[in-house]
Amino acid sequence: MNTSETDDKMKKGVGLTLLGILIGLALGLFLATAGFNPLGDEASPEEVSDKILEVYSLDNPGVPISVMSVEETNGLYKVRLSTGEEEGTYQTVYATKDGEMITQAMINLGDYHTMLENRASFLECLDDEGVEIYGALQVMEQHVVQATALQIQVLGGLEYMGGMYIDCSDDLEACAAEGIEALPSVVYQGEIYPGVMNLEWFEETTDCSLEQ
Repeated sequence: MNTSETDDKMKKGVGLTLLGILIGLALGLFLATAGFNPLGDEASPEEVSDKILEVYSLDNPGVPISVMSVEETNGLYKVRLSTGEEEGTYQTVYATKDGEMITQAMINLGDYHTMLENRASFLECLDDEGVEIYGALQVMEQHVVQATALQIQVLGGLEYMGGMYIDCSDDLEACAAEGIEALPSVVYQGEIYPGVMNLEWFEETTDCSLEQ
């Protein structure tokens, strides 16, 4: 298999696995992990850490920043910085071995996959339990739109909510006839709960759990 075909497969795999995460950065990290470095020659740990130190010092003038440690992990350099005068204030940065790309967050794909499966099962359970979420995304009252969007975000997005979400934008009177006096509102077992509910509330109120 030639290099071009390998790149294409890696790009497809990363895009499908990480879903909405920054694709360009994730691809660079994935290729580095696989031992393929398209951006240049491998730099030494000292060269990379010095480069990161310079960038962080420029971005935080007057803040004492120093490199505490550099180690190789999963095909990347893991650089630990001291980022303040108080003892125990640290920042961890991951960099590709050429020192061209950095990120402050790494995702364990196994854990991420498990989290997505658990969320899908949780939302399916809520749907099966008859949970209904009333909201409005196209009305003049921006606080209603923002609160509705937040409730949807808490549950991962409309594409994951199945038939649970009911939008009242086009017929507020019909929703009011159902007893909905505030948007968003959650309806469960005949009870109406106005406001934005977090995941813990859904777990405590229903028989559904995020832990599988």
